[in-house]
Amino acid sequence: MVKTIRETHKHMLAGSFTPSDLLETMWGNVESKKFLNAFVTMRNYEDVQKEAEAADARFKEGTPLGALDGIPISIKDNIFVKGLQASAASQALEGFIAPMHATTTQRLVDHGCLVLGTANMDEFGMGSYGQQGYKGTMVRNPIDPDYFPGGSSAGSASSVKSYQAFASIGTDTGGSIGQPSHCCGLFGLKPSFG
Repeated sequence: MVKTIRETHKHMLAGSFTPSDLLETMWGNVESKKFLNAFVTMRNYEDVQKEAEAADARFKEGTPLGALDGIPISIKDNIFVKGLQASAASQALEGFIAPMHATTTQRLVDHGCLVLGTANMDEFGMGSYGQQGYKGTMVRNPIDPDYFPGGSSAGSASSVKSYQAFASIGTDTGGSIGQPSHCCGLFGLKPSFG
């Protein structure tokens, strides 16, 4: 398995594999690793598959949208993904469907990212372990499922480390990206303001 987006992009340009191939691998891991509780809500596979096939065509024509084109990602459950429940892992918001994409999500979609679903988290981002996820679920660390992955962006880190998603977007006020990245052996980036 390739490790970086840049490396993956080069392989797809060379025709070593397609965005559809990558999606199939990631989605298979979503199905086989549900016990990690990395996701709250998933998109319809057929919809994501159509987007992957469009990315396949762009690569075949030599016109990908950029390095993110065809990359399967997860989005933390407190960031809007149009048409999916946006609960911030709280039953208080159960059933609330995002009416639009958040700016972050929209920009990723515009660059060809394949949004798979929303990543589990500590409820309302209030936690450091990933133990208080949606409906009381504990997000599990893919390195050892008996351990927590860190929080609050627990599902984001868990989904990436377990190859359920190739990358993820989290949020961070006081360590919510750094802690899960560290606990799951990943690199996480908290951009500075501006």
